[in-house]
Amino acid sequence: MSDSVRDLLVRGVAAAKASDKDEARFYLEWALRLDPSTDQTVEACFWLSEISDDPQEKRDYLEEVLVNQPNHYPARRSLAILDGRLNPEDIVDPNQMPQFSSADPTPVQAQRFVCPNCGGRLTYAPDGKSLVCEYCQAQERLSPRAVEDQVEAGQDFTIALATARGHARPVDTQSFECRACGAVYMLAPHNLSLTCPYCSSVYVIEQAEIRQLIPPEQIIPFTITKEDVQKLVVAWVKEQRYSPAVRVEAPRGFYLPVWAFTISGLVPYRYWEDDEDKPKSGEKLFSYRDVPVFASNKIPETFSDEGENYRLEALVSYDPAYLADWPAETYQISLSDASLKARWIALERARSAINREISKPVRQLNLNSMDLLIETFKLILVPLWISRYRLRGDHFLILINGQTGRVRSERPAGRAGGLFSWLFSDE
Repeated sequence: MSDSVRDLLVRGVAAAKASDKDEARFYLEWALRLDPSTDQTVEACFWLSEISDDPQEKRDYLEEVLVNQPNHYPARRSLAILDGRLNPEDIVDPNQMPQFSSADPTPVQAQRFVCPNCGGRLTYAPDGKSLVCEYCQAQERLSPRAVEDQVEAGQDFTIALATARGHARPVDTQSFECRACGAVYMLAPHNLSLTCPYCSSVYVIEQAEIRQLIPPEQIIPFTITKEDVQKLVVAWVKEQRYSPAVRVEAPRGFYLPVWAFTISGLVPYRYWEDDEDKPKSGEKLFSYRDVPVFASNKIPETFSDEGENYRLEALVSYDPAYLADWPAETYQISLSDASLKARWIALERARSAINREISKPVRQLNLNSMDLLIETFKLILVPLWISRYRLRGDHFLILINGQTGRVRSERPAGRAGGLFSWLFSDE
């Protein structure tokens, strides 16, 4: 890095921060004429964009920054403001987040599903196609729109991270009044759907009423019924050769929130082969769509990779009807926290891909993830059945994928004993 260019940049940035635009422009443009490095060019162009009053000139500088450094979040944020996609008043300091909790319950709205024939309640049937009346068995067909029929799904990650939505968790206290019987009760902030305990009316909460929360965009409907799950669990128990007397709880189905990220970028790498002392290097472009991260903190880390086992091509547009009589929760892990794990998952995928391409055994492989960029995100809901079994006085968790029927469980030799009180603590 040239000392003369570095000195000019220091002076130019200091002048820009002091709002001395003429002096800042003098030093920053001078630095660009002296053949600066890529990092120096990025810094000079960004600060020139900050002091520019001409929208087109500001855009040109910001685009120059992003050409050289695609993951430059301040530049991406400034471009979003320039495009009108981000309101400067919505930008927050993640280290000083506003508190959203309230001493008084916040009333929320809900949608009720009633049979048009007999007035009975409609519930979603896990055939992916209909709502069914519990009393007269009348069916109301659903017409899901597949992802390919939609406008490209996903929200801009940079914009969300600049606002409270990217960092907030649901902490508001909500109140709810049943339209059928008038009962009023407290509603846990992570609930998306519920059944009134007095009259059994089914409701789906309109999450948009809580402005700091991000509503789900897409959903994978249930395709595995309770009867299917019971058969799968019985078969699994037999495969484990457990005693026929082992006690298994009745499975319960619910929708689990998952963050899905689109991540791409150029990953430089260096590696040392086992029989070589001199390192070799290369770079490879990666692009990953819908990298899943569980948004619930009630699923043990042991099962955190289960999101990889859903077939996301089956995603359809979110419709509250899918939640009729099916519990669902919204995210407990913020977007910003989930994004860190998503980047780690993408980097491990890249590591595996590079390892496969290297023909010889590798002693060490170092990856640079600086240009691995999270472009978009979305919140989706996936179907999950949950149960547990008791063996020799201990309880062990069973998870059944509500789309594929895949069964996973903690084993007696594992450390599951301490997980159950945590997982079912609010029941």
